[in-house]
Amino acid sequence: MKAQHITLALEGADFEIQLLQFDPPPGTDPEVHPTNLRKLGFNHLAFRVDDIEAATAHLVANGVTLLSDEMDYISRKLRLFEGPEGITFELVERDA
Repeated sequence: MKAQHITLALEGADFEIQLLQFDPPPGTDPEVHPTNLRKLGFNHLAFRVDDIEAATAHLVANGVTLLSDEMDYISRKLRLFEGPEGITFELVERDA
């Protein structure tokens, strides 16, 4: 998956906002699964964690569905999960 992105990260804040433009652009298929990250608009919510392996084990042990293997992306470890009502959520661990 390729994307250009702009990230807003306020110094001292525990959150950031990221806008993505995927390449190629998303399709217009109305039957696309809701966890397709190429769809237009809000597509997922990410949470920063200190230990992605421990957080993953906790979620899986409590019945949360994994949507991806662990990925390395721009000095971060990422993993996607199926959240409430089919919304995709992501865990992010930044490299030290």
